[in-house]
Amino acid sequence: MEEMLRAGPVNDITELITACKFSPEALFLAEILPQHVIVSAKERQDLLRFAYFDAKIPFAKYTSGRIFHQDFELRWQKNGGKTQVVYLGAERDLPWLEPSYSPSRDPSRSKPEINLNSFHRRHYYLFGERLRSGDLDRIGVSAEERDLAFAEVRIPRLLLYPAPQNARRIRLAVREYLDEETGEVKLFRFESLKEAE
Repeated sequence: MEEMLRAGPVNDITELITACKFSPEALFLAEILPQHVIVSAKERQDLLRFAYFDAKIPFAKYTSGRIFHQDFELRWQKNGGKTQVVYLGAERDLPWLEPSYSPSRDPSRSKPEINLNSFHRRHYYLFGERLRSGDLDRIGVSAEERDLAFAEVRIPRLLLYPAPQNARRIRLAVREYLDEETGEVKLFRFESLKEAE
């Protein structure tokens, strides 16, 4: 599979995401950087959202985010009134973003700055262990959060992950693109969540 790298500012992140028609199997991870002190537990819980992709998510409310799947990642960051976007992955029509590298769109480039075929996969273990039913009952986890709830003693909030069923611990698969000469990681993208081994 040929991959492409595109980047640039967009005026409306929701319009771009809607046009991409991402699969509901894709994952969504986003964060809100508040402009005021957060005092309520509910507000604090909502600052970070990790869920399966849903076209109804209010994407524009998030300061930064990413939608990822085995074949691609779209990430964005609000910066000075503009939203900067990077797409890395399978070829896709994205007229909003400037091509950074796409072999099929620019065959005249003999040597790209980054070889998108030179990568390796790493796994990063995420904080938390899935809560057991008795623990969920004791702390009063809502019905819609029960299958997503993980906890870590040093983190004062529930960690909600769209994790594989029955996984006690999970890890994030990340594709890292390497400089062929130095072996240095030049780019990376998230791929999936997997059960920790």
